[in-house]
Amino acid sequence: MDWGSTPHSSTMYIWHLEGLKKMDLRLRAFLAPLLFCLGFIPLWGIDIQALVQEQVKSAGLADQLVSVTNQMLEGAIDTGKNYQQVKQLDKLYQETKNLKAILNPNKGASKPTGLGAVFKKAIEPPVDLDKALNLTNALQKEVKNANQDGLDYSKILSVLNQLENSLQTALDLKSQWLDTRKAN
Repeated sequence: MDWGSTPHSSTMYIWHLEGLKKMDLRLRAFLAPLLFCLGFIPLWGIDIQALVQEQVKSAGLADQLVSVTNQMLEGAIDTGKNYQQVKQLDKLYQETKNLKAILNPNKGASKPTGLGAVFKKAIEPPVDLDKALNLTNALQKEVKNANQDGLDYSKILSVLNQLENSLQTALDLKSQWLDTRKAN
């Protein structure tokens, strides 16, 4: 049957258009609140994005700290500092490497792609911000109490202070993010 050749085809066409308009109104009524809510999803991600950025900043500062302590250790060896100072700097260097490992738990691991990357990300160990902050505070105390005879620890202290601030900010963001996710 050819719809265009029957006398009722224009009536069927009008009914079809009216049906589409009604469906369009119902679809708009359904989609409007949904799209409104979906529009706020990027705003929900701001806190977690800031947290991730602060963790990345902390990891970069840990890398910088390892580099600075390594340079100090090499300088102390090259200038013939006494055994206790070299031993103290070596201990500090090892502890900064441990701190770096806490803030970069998956550094050096092979990076899978595709679906493997999603699963790897899901099972990765999380960054332990509390442990990193405790170790940073312990390192600060150790540096302040160190035998500074002829050694300048100001660069290490500067990086440690920046790292402490970054970790504290990350912990605050994590706390805020978790508080917004709690059920009422």
